[in-house]
Amino acid sequence: VPVRALACQNAHGANGGNIGASVLLMFVTCLSHTLIVTDDVELHEMEKPLPKHQVRRCILLLKKLLYRAVCLDDVHNATKNGKALTSNHLGLALISVSSKVMNDLYSRSSRRLLCVPKLWIEEDLLEQDIRRCKSHLDY
Repeated sequence: VPVRALACQNAHGANGGNIGASVLLMFVTCLSHTLIVTDDVELHEMEKPLPKHQVRRCILLLKKLLYRAVCLDDVHNATKNGKALTSNHLGLALISVSSKVMNDLYSRSSRRLLCVPKLWIEEDLLEQDIRRCKSHLDY
């Protein structure tokens, strides 16, 4: 299921709901609000709201989620059928909050490293396109 198409379970408990995505949305939303009130000293030295290794795991998870939402879902959906991708509020909210948290964590890591810079980069992204370029103008 594409990230944007994730839907909440309705009140009657019918199939089609995604509890994992709902829990992830709540976690990322709480982390976003917690990062607002947490200063850099608390984050780095006191390791609050999460230990650094857990923050790194969050970065990896959110990076994969956003990469899938932005790059993979549209491509896979376009190749399967010619229909437009349907969006639901849960999926869009998850993408929005995840992007906000990643932006906040990246800006904090720019001031004082939370992780190695390589952790922020998606490996092999556009690698084939870059290899086809023969000169700087081709980029």
